[in-house]
Amino acid sequence: MSKSHPYLPLALLCGTVAQLPAWAADPVGTELPKLTVNGSDESVYITPSASSATKSDTPVMETPINVQVIPEYLLKEQQATTLDQALTNVSGVVSNAWSVYGEESITLRGFQTSTVFIDGFRFIEYGGFGLRNLSDAEGIEVMKGPAAILYGSVEPGGMVNIITKKPQATPYTAVSVSAGSWDHYITDLDSAGALNKDATLLYRLDATYETTHSWHVGDWMQKTYVSPSLTWLVSSATKIHLKLSYEDNPYANDNGEVVPYFNGQFVPISRSQNLLAPYPITINGRRDQEWLDWSHDFDSRWTVRQVFVRSKAADAGSSANIYGFNYDPTGLILQATQSGYGFKGHEETLATELDLEGHFTALGAKHTLLLGADYYRVTNGGPLYVPLDFAPPTTINVNAPNPFPIVAPPLDTVAAFDGDTVTYNKGLYVQDEIKLPHGIDITAGLRYQRVDQGGWNATGPAFGGDGSHVPNAPFTVPSATTPRLGALWEATPWLSLYAHYAGGFNPNYGVNWQGIPLKPTDAREKEIGAKTTWLDGKAFASVALFDLTKTNIPVCDPDLAHNPFGCTAPAPPGASIPSTTIGAVRSRGVEFDLKGELLPHWNALLTYAYTDARVSESSFSPDTSNSFLVGQTMPSTPKNMASLWTTYAFDAGALKNWTTGGGVTYRGGSMDATNTIVTPGYPVVSAMASYHSTWNRRPVTYQINVNNLFNKSYLNIANWASGSSGNLVNAVYGDPRSAMATVRFEF
Repeated sequence: MSKSHPYLPLALLCGTVAQLPAWAADPVGTELPKLTVNGSDESVYITPSASSATKSDTPVMETPINVQVIPEYLLKEQQATTLDQALTNVSGVVSNAWSVYGEESITLRGFQTSTVFIDGFRFIEYGGFGLRNLSDAEGIEVMKGPAAILYGSVEPGGMVNIITKKPQATPYTAVSVSAGSWDHYITDLDSAGALNKDATLLYRLDATYETTHSWHVGDWMQKTYVSPSLTWLVSSATKIHLKLSYEDNPYANDNGEVVPYFNGQFVPISRSQNLLAPYPITINGRRDQEWLDWSHDFDSRWTVRQVFVRSKAADAGSSANIYGFNYDPTGLILQATQSGYGFKGHEETLATELDLEGHFTALGAKHTLLLGADYYRVTNGGPLYVPLDFAPPTTINVNAPNPFPIVAPPLDTVAAFDGDTVTYNKGLYVQDEIKLPHGIDITAGLRYQRVDQGGWNATGPAFGGDGSHVPNAPFTVPSATTPRLGALWEATPWLSLYAHYAGGFNPNYGVNWQGIPLKPTDAREKEIGAKTTWLDGKAFASVALFDLTKTNIPVCDPDLAHNPFGCTAPAPPGASIPSTTIGAVRSRGVEFDLKGELLPHWNALLTYAYTDARVSESSFSPDTSNSFLVGQTMPSTPKNMASLWTTYAFDAGALKNWTTGGGVTYRGGSMDATNTIVTPGYPVVSAMASYHSTWNRRPVTYQINVNNLFNKSYLNIANWASGSSGNLVNAVYGDPRSAMATVRFEF
C-alpha cells in the first residue's frame, strides 16, 4: 500500500495559496463575491422550512416537532462526505460508519436504524453496499420521534432524510478537487441550468469520483457516482421530474468490529491493525436508482403529486468474523481466531406514493389537508459460500506485522445457503395542519398500515441440502393504526411553544426458536419543546424534552437451550440464530440545538443531548441472560453528547476574504449490552481555514480541514444489539487525525 503523510494536503494548499497573487487572484481592491452554495448566497446555517416532518413546506417555527436541518453550506464548510460526519451537527444522534467503508449505523434517541430516506422515500439496506453519497445533497433533515404516521415502518427514534439538489433555471456549475490523508482524492462536478430558451426544460448533473486508502492496513475504497436529472415544466400548473443515479463502490475493509478484552480491561493493539488476515475482505458494492415524479396544481388550493421509485443495490465479495482471542496468563494476545466466507447480496425496492394536498378555510381556521397512500415492495437476499473444506476457524499472530497479500482458503462454488425475502408495505394516511386564531397551530394525523412477507430459501450440499428452493411460510404482520397530535403556540414572532404525541410501528421479520414470527414493535412518545429565532431570522435555537417507549424489541435469544451458539460472538456462517423480544425500552431526555450568525460574520452551531434509554420491561432473567435486563442501559447510547462548530469570515484587513474556524464533538461513554463494559467518553477537535478569491472573475475557494486535530484515540461500541464475550468486545476505533484540502471553482 502506498504511504501518504497526514499533513501533505496542508503543505500543498499553503503552497498553492502562496502563489495566488501570481496566477489566480484579481487585482488588489477588487471586491470578491461571497462564497456561494448551489448558486445562491448563503451566509448562515439557517433553513427556515423543512418538509420531512409534515410532507409540506411548513416553517420550522410552526412545526410542533423537533426537526433539524443541516444545510449544504455547513456540509461544505466541514467537508463532510459521510453521514457519520454530517450528523454530529444534530443533538442526540449517534452515527458510526461500520467496517470503515461498509455501512452506516444511526442511533436516534436510543434506537438504532439502518434506514435512510432520500427526498422523503424510505430505503432500507441490510449491509455492505457502501457508505451513502452526499455530493448531491442540498441538505439533511433530521426529524426526532416516531415518523410512522407519514412514512410507515420507521424506528421511533426519528428519521434521517437526505434532500438532493434539483434542476434549476439559473445557470450554475461548480468543480472541486480534493486531496487528503491516506491518498484520499475526490473530484466533484455539479452543473445545472436550462436546456431551452423558455426555461421549461431544466437539468442538473452531479458526479463524483473518490478513491482512498485507509489508516486500517489493507483497506481501500473507490467510488464513482453519477446522477443526471431533468425537470419539464409542462405548464404553469404541471411539472414532471426524472432522476437517475448510478453508484459503483468497490472497497476492502476490516469487518472485525471487535477489540481484545482481558481481565476487565481493553488490551492495547494498534488501531491500524487488520485482524482478519488471512481473509482480505473485498466487496463490490453497487447502487442504481430511477426516480419519476409529477405534480399538478388544480388551482391555487389543491395539488396532486405522485412518485415512482426503483432502487437496486447489490454487493459481492468475501467477508469474515472474529470468534475470539487467545491470551497468555499475563494478558498478551497470542492469536486471533476467525473464519471467512463469500457472498452475493441484493436488495431491490419498488415503490410509489400518491398525495393530494389542499389549502382551504373552514370554521374560521386555515387548513392544510394531506391525503396519501404509499406502497413498497422490498426484496433482499443472496447466496452465501463457505470454504471448500469448511475447516475449523484459522488463527493468526496478532502481534506480527500484517503479511499482505495473503491468499485466503478457496470458497466452494456452490452456495451453502441462498434465498430471498419479499416484503410488501401498504399504507393510507391523512393529516391536517390547522391554523387557529391567537397563533395556535394544530397538527393531527392517522395512518393505517399492513405488512405482508414471503420468499424462499435453499440449503446447499455443504450443510446437507440439495439446493432446492423451499418457499417461506407467508405471514402477515397484524395491521396497525398510528396517530399523531401536535399543538404549537406562536407566543410571539420569535418564540413558539409546542407539545406533541405520536405513535410508532415497525414489523419484526425474525422468528423465535420455535419458528413463530415475532410480534411487531409499537411505540408511543410524548414531547414538549420551545423554538426561538432572533437577529432577523439569522439565529435559531430549540429545546425538546421527550419520553419515548418502544415495545417488542427484537434481540438475539441468549438462552442456550434455544440458541447453542449464544449471542456474545459471531455465529458460524449460515447458522440460524433465533430471535426473541424484550418487553419494552423507555428513552427519556432533553435536546438542545443552537445555530446561526450570532454576530456579523460569526457563525456558530452548538448542540447538547442527555439521553437515558433503559430496559423498562424484559422477558429475560439473570438465570438465562446477562443482557437486556430491567434497568440496564441500552448499548451504544451515551447519556451525554455535545458538539460545537464556529467560523469567522474576515471582511477587512490583512485577513480579508479568509474564513477560519473549528469545533469539538464530545461523546460520553457507551456500554455494551451487558452493561459491564464501558468505552470512555472522548472529545474530538476539528479545524478549518478557507480563502475566497476569484479567477477570471469567477469565484474560487481554497480550503483546508483537519479532523481529530490532536489525534485522539477512542473506541465506539459498534453494535447495540450484541453483547460481549469474555475476551472480545464489539467495538471499533475512531478515525485518527486526517487532513483534506479542496479547491472549488464556480461558474
